[in-house]
Amino acid sequence: MSARTASATTATPGRLPAAYMWWAIAAGTSTLGTSAFDFAMTWYATGISAGLTGLIGVLITLPTAALLLVGGAVADRFGIRRLLIAGDTVMLLLSVFVVLAAAVAGVHPWLLIVVAIASGVEGAFYLPASGVVPRLFVTGDDLPRATAFSSTLAALARIAGPACGALLVTVLAFAGTAAVDAVTFALIVLVLWRIRPPYEHVTSAADGGLSILRPLGTVWRSASLRPVLVATGAIAAAVLPAVIYGPSLLARRSGWGPGASGLVEAGWLVGGIAVTAVIARRGTVRRIRLAVGIGLLIIAAGLLGTAVSPSPGSAFGCMIGVGVGVSVCTGHLWPAYLAATPMDQLGRYQSLLVFVQMATLLVATVFFTSIAGGFGARSSLGCCAAVMWATLAWWCAAGSPSQQVDPDQDQQH
Repeated sequence: MSARTASATTATPGRLPAAYMWWAIAAGTSTLGTSAFDFAMTWYATGISAGLTGLIGVLITLPTAALLLVGGAVADRFGIRRLLIAGDTVMLLLSVFVVLAAAVAGVHPWLLIVVAIASGVEGAFYLPASGVVPRLFVTGDDLPRATAFSSTLAALARIAGPACGALLVTVLAFAGTAAVDAVTFALIVLVLWRIRPPYEHVTSAADGGLSILRPLGTVWRSASLRPVLVATGAIAAAVLPAVIYGPSLLARRSGWGPGASGLVEAGWLVGGIAVTAVIARRGTVRRIRLAVGIGLLIIAAGLLGTAVSPSPGSAFGCMIGVGVGVSVCTGHLWPAYLAATPMDQLGRYQSLLVFVQMATLLVATVFFTSIAGGFGARSSLGCCAAVMWATLAWWCAAGSPSQQVDPDQDQQH
């Protein structure tokens, strides 16, 4: 962090509430268990057939994307905390079912398909609720720090998850991995029962019911919230395919080998964790628009550098830049978006933000893989960089860098 940036950060932020930290730790532990079990799912699916592996991915993603907006409305109608408890309880019961089914009948395709569908549906209701938990505990300058704290723990869990999954599969097999996952779900259910968020809203039948599109028009008309959705969608479209598929395709085309692919993919996670850890400790800068513009610049440069990298080491370094840029952008945009969300529509606003990411990812994946198949991975990565350069130009043209994304100006709707 430069001296100028450091001088613009929030002044001596207070300690995050203990109840929130307990939830973040429990949520990170649950993410670790889920990531390990996801590895087990993939491992056993690839052992059956490549077609089943692809089907499992589709059966998880499509129900989530299709039901996200409904999930946000349900969270607003019945309460964020209640939905979190219900979701984690469902996954606990599903994990117990997997343990029993795998122990009795073995790991068959039907079991993996059932788990994939159930996880996809549950995710549609759980993701909007879990994304707004920081707003239930803190406000103001502490909101970005709280969001970054939980994000850092989740990112660390996702990094460690595959390695833990490989160890658990080797030692305990599929049923044992599911049993460990069940323990992590039991832990977070226990924590959720014990904590009481101070800002949790009280829902009522008069709050708009299950109107899933209620916030859409308001967000799109908002001069401060619309850019958040546009920038989020552009980042998801350019970055996610590049980091999910780009390393493997680039390594194969360049003759680097599988180890290089893992190294390049880890780069963006390393860069992202570094920034979220700083935000969790120091907070965000005041001039949000300027910070996001710098973040977009770093992403664009990182993607372009990756596209022309002559070696795995240089690609790893460029991917670190991509992770830094993404975390700078999301670390400033998403807390501002969350702060501007009305308390009775937290789930719906969050589901809209997640839906934008998933929808653009699905479309961008088709273009990314098609370009890679026809012209090579470097061309696909170059196109991703071009999307980010265009987004940066749009962001700069949208207003003066001194302007902020103002989380307060949209509270009166």
